[in-house]
Amino acid sequence: MPGTGLLRGLMAVLIAATATGCAPYMKDFYSEAPPAPRADVVQVHHHIQFRQDDQYMSDANGRVVDDFMTAIGIDPRQDRVVVLDRDARSAWAAQRTESVRAHLARRNIVAEAGVGGPETLGYPDTVTVIVERYVVPTLDCPDWTQPRGGNAANSTHRNFGCAEAFNVQQMVANKRDLATGRTMGPTDGDIQALQVLRYKADVKVPGHPAGKAILRESTQALE
Repeated sequence: MPGTGLLRGLMAVLIAATATGCAPYMKDFYSEAPPAPRADVVQVHHHIQFRQDDQYMSDANGRVVDDFMTAIGIDPRQDRVVVLDRDARSAWAAQRTESVRAHLARRNIVAEAGVGGPETLGYPDTVTVIVERYVVPTLDCPDWTQPRGGNAANSTHRNFGCAEAFNVQQMVANKRDLATGRTMGPTDGDIQALQVLRYKADVKVPGHPAGKAILRESTQALE
């Protein structure tokens, strides 16, 4: 019947329009570079105000510095501490910097003497303690915010490699390694050779803890 064919045609058009409306837009699909494990540098500053005639840090300022270091926590393996004089016109600049460094050294905190540029100066009778550390940014894994279907261009999804980057950030021992590499230095081959011998034959290495016993095959008959 003519009416039946027309009805079928209208239904086909309606189904096609509905399917097109539910399908994701192609503009939502675009390639993204896989997220890389990284660490961002963060600096925390503490300003020490000296009296005009003081060349050494006072006990009161020392207690405040101790409270500051306790509050932020110091990891000597990863944090970098810099003592920076902010008043180049002062005749006591060097003495003030060294007095702060000596105070930190008595707390087993190694601090460098920093040299600031013109933008860091202009603070009369002030020495700044700078704690520089690296922190890892939060990665939102898994990231399924992009549509997962209809990717005709086969573009890279933003979730690709996200879990791997997150795991590396959590496992790294020193966060600074994610930002800057370490200086290569000479190696001692004897140490590596002794460790191999210890692993293979349970050789006792002076100065090292006893190795775990190694399972060996035996030709002794079982009773």
